[in-house]
Amino acid sequence: MREGLWADGPSHRLGHWVTGRVTAGSLAEVVTEICLRSGMALEEIDTSRLFGLVDGYLIDRVQTAREALQPLMQAYGFDAYESEGRVVFASRDLASATPIDPGMLLPGDGPDRAPIERIVGRRTSITDAVRLGFVQSENEYRVGAAQARLPGGNLIRVS
Repeated sequence: MREGLWADGPSHRLGHWVTGRVTAGSLAEVVTEICLRSGMALEEIDTSRLFGLVDGYLIDRVQTAREALQPLMQAYGFDAYESEGRVVFASRDLASATPIDPGMLLPGDGPDRAPIERIVGRRTSITDAVRLGFVQSENEYRVGAAQARLPGGNLIRVS
């Protein structure tokens, strides 16, 4: 180690100045940081229900907090909602779903009077493709990209 050239040379065995400081952060920490930088107060947000590690996240342009959070929400599968005056961020967990007893539901208004009605959105609201750009921290920080698209999609609606 060229300790005469690098002032932090003796610290190399404890972690180089870059590798020792640039590490994965919890998803909750990243979301909290974005919210705080947008002007929200810590008391206004709840990230206690977020799970996961973020290897790195780059905000490369001026954008709203919502625009900065959207890719994280899609990649890590979490939602945001308001509850008791706070914005709550929560990872989706199918195990916590509560079954509904059909006998407890009131009849609906439709012709078959079913208590639950499923409405399928318009075809035009479906995304044709999802594109993801990323940095490969385990591969010399090379930039990568991936895309998934619907068969026959015309790439007009890309997320």
